[in-house]
Amino acid sequence: MWTGRVKGLFMKRFFKIFGAVVLAVALVSGGYFMGTQAGKDSISSALPKVSVNNEALIAEPSGAPEPMDDAGENPPINQNEAEENPQAQEDNTAAEPEKTGRTVVKSDQSAAESTWTTIGEYDCDLFGNGENATISLYTSAQTEDGEIIWDDSQNWAVEISDGEGGYYDLLDKYISNGTVYFEVNELEDGENAVTVFVKTGSSFEAKQYTYSDGGFVETTLYNSGSINTMYSSLPDYQ
Repeated sequence: MWTGRVKGLFMKRFFKIFGAVVLAVALVSGGYFMGTQAGKDSISSALPKVSVNNEALIAEPSGAPEPMDDAGENPPINQNEAEENPQAQEDNTAAEPEKTGRTVVKSDQSAAESTWTTIGEYDCDLFGNGENATISLYTSAQTEDGEIIWDDSQNWAVEISDGEGGYYDLLDKYISNGTVYFEVNELEDGENAVTVFVKTGSSFEAKQYTYSDGGFVETTLYNSGSINTMYSSLPDYQ
């Protein structure tokens, strides 16, 4: 009888101790699971989120793209903008002739000396009065047996004579290694003009002269500036 009672007490303590152990194991396992899940949640929050449908994320550019036309090209510059900003369009307009401010007035003495050689002459109405004037090109180079003896440098003169003792010296210059030409042109407005060309090995210029208010106004048509002429088809005087 005593033995049965002792056995009952022993079994009662055994189940109590076993229950305490099971409870401790459950608590420890639950804490481990909660800690692990919290770590996973922390890691997940640190990772970038992925679209549900797995579509690739495309970053938008920092600036808006330039507008394009239907052909995929940049549209033309707005006309108003081009007028406000002249640099928006390339200016292909040729430079206008520039008046030099020089007006050749009448002189009572010719620039050419009696020993000079006449290269060319032409008669034309340059004053608009119906009377012809004479345009002459002279050089200081002498003539021998019908042939001009050229030096490296000589004086040149282009002169208009009004036939009444008046002279207009368009050009009176000592030129080194150069040649002078002239031509007479009828302009668009019907006015006649004289154009003088001066060619050297380092420059080329063209100036035009028209009569106005008692003198011939000089206009620069072309000036090359400093150059090195390697070839020219313009003929040399013989």
